[in-house]
Amino acid sequence: MENNRLIKALAKIRDLAEIALNGGKVQHTGRKPAKGTTAKAASTSNKLPHHIIGLRDSEFFKQPKTGNEVRTKLQATYACDLDRVMMALLRLADKKQLRKGSKRIGKKKLITYVW
Repeated sequence: MENNRLIKALAKIRDLAEIALNGGKVQHTGRKPAKGTTAKAASTSNKLPHHIIGLRDSEFFKQPKTGNEVRTKLQATYACDLDRVMMALLRLADKKQLRKGSKRIGKKKLITYVW
C-alpha cells in the first residue's frame, strides 16, 4: 500500500516537472497524467502575462502600445485593472519578452511597449 502511494506521488512530481520544463505547456506523451493533476490546474495559459504574450505573438506590439491600449485590447478576453496590466508589461520587459519605448501623445511622453 505504501509503495503504491509513493509511485503515484513520484508520477505526479514527474508530470509537474515536465510541465514546468516545457514553459507551462502540457505535452501529450501518450500516458495518463497522475491522478489529481489536470491540464487546467497545471497550465498557466489563463494568466495575464500569457494573454499579453499571445498579443505579442499575433503582432499586436508591432507598433508601440501604451498600457491603456493593451488593457483595451485585452478587455474582450481578459478583464483586469490597468495597474495589473502595467505591472505585467513591466515584468515582461524586465524578462526581455517585450521592449520599452516611448511616444508622445499631445504634450505627454508615455512609456510604450513594442516587439
